[in-house]
Amino acid sequence: MDAASRIIVSLDMSDAVRAEAKISELACARWFKTGLELMNAIGAPCAAKLVVGQERLLMLDGKFADIPNTMAGAVRAAASHGADMLTIHASAGPKSIRAAVENRGSAKILGVTVLTSMDVEDCVSVFGVFPEEAVEKF
Repeated sequence: MDAASRIIVSLDMSDAVRAEAKISELACARWFKTGLELMNAIGAPCAAKLVVGQERLLMLDGKFADIPNTMAGAVRAAASHGADMLTIHASAGPKSIRAAVENRGSAKILGVTVLTSMDVEDCVSVFGVFPEEAVEKF
């Protein structure tokens, strides 16, 4: 795997013009990540089109976490926008994870366990265990 395939450039912004310019500027980058900020500012279909329209690979970082039926529909919709990879939160539970996987099309699913912003105290407060234990649990 070459270096360009291992780097995912984040489009953590709320401006479509800036995001499109960043994609164009980084001609060597293959992967771009749209997160909640851009998806909520311009809509997930538009955010996806910025990346896919420039023939790049899309990681849609929505960290989906909901009931199985909703997870299935959300993942199906994300895949239909051209997402090559998308994130779900492992805390949604086995049934929801299964629903996501079954409705992913050709997209890869990444399971988020403990957010990087959480320190030990936060993790124990939310999950009742230390971060290492939470990651293993999920």
